[in-house]
Formats: sequence, C-alpha cells, structure tokens
Amino acid sequence: MTIKKYGQAVALSNQGQTGPKTLLGKQSSAKNARKSEIFVRGYLDWEDIEQKKALHERLLEQWGADDPTSQIFIATIEKANLECERLMSAQKLKVEGAMMQLNIAQEFAQHAHFDILGAHLLPAWYFSDDDDGQKILAIGIDQAWVQASKLQRNYHDSVVPRIAQDYPQLFEYVMKGQSANASFLSVLGLRYKQTTPSLNLTSLMNEIREKYPHHLQWAADPRRYQIIIDALRADLALQALDLDKSSRYMTSIQNRLLKATQALIHLKQIQASDANRIIELEAPKSKKVGKLHQHQDKDEEKDDGAIAA
Repeated sequence: MTIKKYGQAVALSNQGQTGPKTLLGKQSSAKNARKSEIFVRGYLDWEDIEQKKALHERLLEQWGADDPTSQIFIATIEKANLECERLMSAQKLKVEGAMMQLNIAQEFAQHAHFDILGAHLLPAWYFSDDDDGQKILAIGIDQAWVQASKLQRNYHDSVVPRIAQDYPQLFEYVMKGQSANASFLSVLGLRYKQTTPSLNLTSLMNEIREKYPHHLQWAADPRRYQIIIDALRADLALQALDLDKSSRYMTSIQNRLLKATQALIHLKQIQASDANRIIELEAPKSKKVGKLHQHQDKDEEKDDGAIAA
C-alpha cells in the first residue's frame, strides 16, 4: 500500500467521527492525544518525563512527523534511546554497588597505606562516583586547619584586619552563618570560650581533627587516592559487567536506531516524490485552463469587433 492510499484509507475510516474541524484544532488535538498516550506509562520513577516530552516534540518537529507512520518510527527511536539510557544506568549502579563492598575498602587501604583494620570505618563517599561535594569539602577543611595553625604561630594584632584575605578558608569556617559586620575574634571567642585567641585556635584545630578525621585523611593526598579509587573502579567494571552481553545489547539498540532513522528518511523521500507527482499532474490541467481562457478572450474580442462594425 502506498503512502497516498494509506492516507485515503485513514480518511475513510475517520468519516462520521466528531472532533476538531480546522487544521490548527486537529494538530492541537493530535499533540494532546500523543502526550496523554505516551507519557503516562512506561517510565521509571527516576526518569525525567518532562525531558522525554521535550525530546519527543523536538523529534516530531525535526522530522515533520504529522502522519501515523512517521510517528511509529519516532516511537521506535525514543524506545531504543530509552533502553540505551537504562542500560548505562544499570551498569553504573552495578559498579557503584560493587564499590561499596568491604573488600574494596580493604584493597584501597592497602594501596593507600592506611590501617587495614580500620578500613571498614572509611566513609562511603571515598568510593562513590557522586561524593556530594565531600572531597572538595575535605580540601577546604584541611586548608582551614593549616591556616589556623599558621595564624596561631604568627598571631599579632597587626594581622587581625587581614585575616579574611590572608586566611580565607579559616575565615569561612569560623564566620559561616554570621552577619557581615561580625568580628572574627569575637565569633571565635564566643564559640570556643578560651582566654586568648591562640587557645581558641587550638580548640578549633582539635574540633576539626575530631569532627573531620576522614576529610583530613583524604586531603593529605587527594590526587593519589582518587587514582587508586579509579583503578579499583575500572577493575570492578571489568569483573562486574558482562561486557559481551552489554555489547550485544548496545549493538541491537544502535541497529534499531539506525533502521528507524533510515525508514524515516525513505518515507520522507516517498512523500516528497508523491507531492511532486501531484504537482506534475496538476500542471497540464492548469495549462489547459489557461488556454481555454485565452480562446474565450479571443472569441469575446471577435464578438466585440462584430458589434462595433
């Protein structure tokens, strides 16, 4: 069945049905129907439905998919893309789960020269791909401790006005949540309640040691530790993932994407060819009508001439 005949069959099947009559109304109704049909089922809780809707609309616009056949091919592309995203997410979760195993912490402790007996106390963010900013925080906490130690050694009344500039991480650690016009020494004294700034700084350093031991440990050599973590992750990926099966899945998905895209291209070529054929068929009719008008004009001129004579 050609595209033209398919369209005629659809038109016949819609006879007698009620609904929008204008082209704009029909397009709006079709868009709403597609949304309600496609986007109320089949998605997981963590998937962004609004993002999928936006992708769907962009695909429809890109391919000018205003007929059922084109929309079927678009749906095939969307389904293949969704399966690809889910496969990659599943692989990521599998590796993340393997990274949380106790033996991974022990391996890391061994390579990093940590106490292996205390490996089970290492926080999960050491090994997570998404550490929620803890590794960056560790650098800041470590800098605050180093700057507190330096300020304690070099403390003098003359350095007080420049604490915010010369000891920025320490200043941020102490002044977080305070008003802009608050005094650093006043806040430090109220928090640690010691008799001198030097003693208050000692209390601050002790607090950091007690509160952030793993952050300080990470900040001692963050680049080296991250390289060890990445190497363990790569090794686990090779062990945990069935790469042959994953490769077959990905190849299947890519083939479906390619075939659906090729089918859309071919369909658009057929539609363009049918449109050109219609234009070519209509052209002789237009010429005949033009010639008929010319003959009529000449006959009218003759009649006018005869009447004038």
